[in-house]
Amino acid sequence: METPPVSKDPRSVVRGRTAGSYFEQWHPPAIGLLAAAIVAMLNLPSDETYKVISKALPSVVDAAAIFAGFQGTAIALLFTLAGSEPLKILKRQGKSERLASFIMWAFVSMLALVVAAILVQSIQAVYDDFGTWASYVAAFVVFFLVFASLCAVRAIRLLSTLLMLPDLLGNEKR
Repeated sequence: METPPVSKDPRSVVRGRTAGSYFEQWHPPAIGLLAAAIVAMLNLPSDETYKVISKALPSVVDAAAIFAGFQGTAIALLFTLAGSEPLKILKRQGKSERLASFIMWAFVSMLALVVAAILVQSIQAVYDDFGTWASYVAAFVVFFLVFASLCAVRAIRLLSTLLMLPDLLGNEKR
């Protein structure tokens, strides 16, 4: 089991766990596209896909809207931490913009998921069946679902790491 960040040297935690890697930046859209491609290639039965989507989308809208609210709270929390020592260290290391961008992307992706789900629900209100487009509609929903979920997990992980850091006032030379 990994040692919690609080008991490690705070500077090594800030260096090692913040918004820096290429994978960390691009894994939400890449894995979302991969999941969508797999769903699109499955050639799902049209009737079953329509039923599953129509039953799942209201819950998706509710959950995504709630998570968007949580991400909005995370953005507000980041603003309140703006003068804290851990954030000052991140600024000096040039990583605070990326952290803020990851939290903002989590918020925007949840809103995009809500919009995508409402769009599909609107299409379902007009058409009784997706026909040959069923797999593509399912892939569209899966992309936004996976992308938004991974953005939210990334933001929560980075923000919780930041919040678990002790006061670094005596540990960082000015």
